[in-house]
Amino acid sequence: MSPSPDEVVRARRRSQEERVEVARAFAARLPAELDVRGVAVIGSTARGDFHDESDIDVVVLAERLPDGAAARQQAVGSPSPDGVEAVVWTVEEWMARQRTGDLAATEAQDSGIWVRRSPPREAMG
Repeated sequence: MSPSPDEVVRARRRSQEERVEVARAFAARLPAELDVRGVAVIGSTARGDFHDESDIDVVVLAERLPDGAAARQQAVGSPSPDGVEAVVWTVEEWMARQRTGDLAATEAQDSGIWVRRSPPREAMG
């Protein structure tokens, strides 16, 4: 017998919660010296339309970051072995990107699942 629609929805929510927990563990491992202000799950995991091969997209906001995207990726350990892919910005960079309509920046603000949060209130809306 096929699962009921309610069972399918419950299983999907459990899968999403498991993926969010992976992101939460990633956020907890971030080095203290980066002065992390927030980590939000975005993309298909946040929306719930992920599939088995989907990575777990996150936005990492931190105050003490190296220059350059590659150095920032390395500093946060992205991509991680458990499938977390990070976009890494300072809070100031994130706010500027929101003003320009950057998809990842606006998605973090509007529909992101915050797994770690400590930015200034004015930055978080």
